[in-house]
Amino acid sequence: MPDGELQVIYSPATQPGVVTVISTEDREAAQAAQLGAEQARDAAQQILDDTREVGRGPSAYEVAVAAGFAGTEEEWLATLVGPEGDQGPAGTITSATADGLAAGSTPTVTLGGTPAARTFAFGIPKGDKGDAGAAGTITEATASGLAEGAEPTVTLGGTPTARTFAFGIPKGAKGDQGLPGGPPSLYGTYAARPAASSVPSATIYYASDIPEAYRSNGSAWSVVQSAGNELAYAQMTSDFSIPTSTSGLVDIPGLSISFRMPERPVRIEFFAYTQMVYASSDIVVHIQDPGGTIVLDVHAQPSPNTAQFPIASAFLRYTGAAAGSMVTLKATIGAEAVAYKIAGGTLYPATLAAYTC
Repeated sequence: MPDGELQVIYSPATQPGVVTVISTEDREAAQAAQLGAEQARDAAQQILDDTREVGRGPSAYEVAVAAGFAGTEEEWLATLVGPEGDQGPAGTITSATADGLAAGSTPTVTLGGTPAARTFAFGIPKGDKGDAGAAGTITEATASGLAEGAEPTVTLGGTPTARTFAFGIPKGAKGDQGLPGGPPSLYGTYAARPAASSVPSATIYYASDIPEAYRSNGSAWSVVQSAGNELAYAQMTSDFSIPTSTSGLVDIPGLSISFRMPERPVRIEFFAYTQMVYASSDIVVHIQDPGGTIVLDVHAQPSPNTAQFPIASAFLRYTGAAAGSMVTLKATIGAEAVAYKIAGGTLYPATLAAYTC
């Protein structure tokens, strides 16, 4: 067929019903390519034969080329990569623990669980002892109010060795109405009682050294406790013989009392049995203070009957000392011409006492 003419080629085996029209030049080129492929196959076979003779098999790439692969070795290797696989299960760490080891030990880690739920157990050696740190101090702490319902706050400031704290404290909710309160009360010694004008009206003051209580009206104190409180008491439980030759007054043993003077008057009481048969005059017991001032005389009249014991008894409303001051009183008696006695016993003691009026 002359050059440049067209040739119709039917290919019923590979593409039935398809008609391909090519030029003479294309046909010749295709024939040359086919010849080259046949020559390459023959060359690969020759390499295979030669390799068998020398004992080395062809490489996988060489076999692929011999089988018709056209390309470099890198391109052939790329054809060996398969498609991307499906997404695997997500892995999690379900547990991680740590145990201390002795100083100098090798750290350890133990893997457990499953690929989808791993566990780790760490062994951590004890470290060397560090140097002592600087002493820390709090140099300032402040507090400010916040609105009711707000969250409390604390702000750390300063440095590790000189810290400051700023607290924010919310206002609390309003509480329930409390019960009505009574008058305020105070307690202390009489001398420590404040001025009535310096305390609220109706304030009660309880004295610790005087059995009295006082109420303030805002300007003055008044006694509110009932009368009859014992301030002091003394008794003699054995007979006392009145001296016959002593000049002046002598103390009756055991009959001396001391108390702090209240604001109310004090009732001073003396009681004793006497022995004074056929006496011509009274005997007199004197109640006096340490300065010698007599505050009460107690008389006992003589009895002509030896079976009788005249009573010496008297009381006095005493106001002779300032409130809050200490008062000491004692019973004394003078010498008599006859040996009289002040009787005393367990069941009939001679007594000296003081009570609030």
